[in-house]
Amino acid sequence: MSSFPLSLQFFRASDWRNGPAPIWIVEDFISPGSLILVWGHPKVGKSYFVLNLLHRLACGQAVIHGRRTRGQRERVAYVALEGSISFLRLRLGALEAEHGPAPDFLVFDVRPEALRNHDARARLIATLIEEKIKVLAIDTFSRLLGADDENSSTAMGGAIELLDEIRNATGAAILLIHHQGKSAGQGSHQRPSPRGHSSLIAAADASVQICRRVDGLLVANVVEARDADGGASMPY
Repeated sequence: MSSFPLSLQFFRASDWRNGPAPIWIVEDFISPGSLILVWGHPKVGKSYFVLNLLHRLACGQAVIHGRRTRGQRERVAYVALEGSISFLRLRLGALEAEHGPAPDFLVFDVRPEALRNHDARARLIATLIEEKIKVLAIDTFSRLLGADDENSSTAMGGAIELLDEIRNATGAAILLIHHQGKSAGQGSHQRPSPRGHSSLIAAADASVQICRRVDGLLVANVVEARDADGGASMPY
């Protein structure tokens, strides 16, 4: 009978103090290789929240929305699958006027089907690796899905595998912009949630709802987080 060497890595629970501390790109929010779901109603400010965050990371700001960063200029990228590039340029110009230039911020203007094509996706991944991108935003998830049914576990599972392929190959965190769906639950227990099959929420390391308070202030609410405390709000 053939024998195969089995390599197992383990540590004792009592040795937890000796391990490396968690690495945060943005404290208690974004870690390398994480999947962050950013969702809310249409035109509530989801894209602006993400663009603002990416631009300030690329500028090397030490604190963003009240959370500490690594204090270094991060290489970031934004994949625009939705909206007008002309208006996107205006938003980027406004961010530059407020926070300064961000030469390490790349913007990809691609057709949604390109990410679903293996060869085109391989070229994007190669570029992300070459450019050493640390945080990647995809806007929006519904455009990435195309005609696939977002309520289908099969379609959602395929999309999650695609995102995992990008994360595993590049080591980059992904900010995935998505739309809000119908409230889940009944009566007083109703709560808002992202559109589509629940496997997307399960796959995400953090779920962030963008909403507008009664006083008009836009906030990002960390609804759920795998390795940090949920329930925190980030006004912006």
